[in-house]
Amino acid sequence: MVINIIPLSGQDKPVVDLSLVSQENIEYSALKSLFFLIRQEYIITARNGEKITRGGNEYFGKAYAIGILTDDLRLWFPKSIRYPWKNDVNFNDYQSGYIPECTFTRFKGIEEPFFISNDSLYLKRFLLNNLIDTNNILINYVFGQRGIKTSDTFPHTGSIILFHTADQNLEKTENIQYSIITIDAAKWNSDGIYEFKVPYLGSQQIIGGAFFQRIISLARIEWVLAGVLVSVNNKWVVKSIVHNESSER
Repeated sequence: MVINIIPLSGQDKPVVDLSLVSQENIEYSALKSLFFLIRQEYIITARNGEKITRGGNEYFGKAYAIGILTDDLRLWFPKSIRYPWKNDVNFNDYQSGYIPECTFTRFKGIEEPFFISNDSLYLKRFLLNNLIDTNNILINYVFGQRGIKTSDTFPHTGSIILFHTADQNLEKTENIQYSIITIDAAKWNSDGIYEFKVPYLGSQQIIGGAFFQRIISLARIEWVLAGVLVSVNNKWVVKSIVHNESSER
């Protein structure tokens, strides 16, 4: 993702003075179209084969994650979203004798309006279990439109865009907020994981996000995707988008 800043005729400085413009406004405005809210739905099946839903819906429960669109037409997101029942309290009483199963996976632009009663606003897709790489904590889905370039290194500086909420109803856009964390010295382990310091968010819960490397040159800012936020052992970390890399971070 690139922003070009056009200089005025006869002036050495660009129209936009980076020192006077909010980092949040620049970065989020440039990158917000890459973020998608993912809603993973599931049903449960009884021993007699009966499919059970809940609340008059076509699903028993659901969970949410943040996905990021890359320039190879893929939407990247945490594999954990494929197990929405693990953190669903409504499933607790059904763990014995019932089998949970993912059904529809829905995608919607994070900046587009959500309405709890209008599922047609989502792009509705099936993700087949046999297509999931169980050896990785990130999975991707061919999406059909182009996004951001991915980094081929493990950058030490950049910024994390972190999405969070104080309300479980994520169907309403106003319930989703974001923060930007500046990273000055990222250290990646041999698994391509960077453990960052999560800011205090009070009652807010993290939904997800991504780590971007920022490349600034004269009259130009370019961002590349360095990693995606995932929850590992109840702790949020960044998983690098770089594959098959074993060199020292």
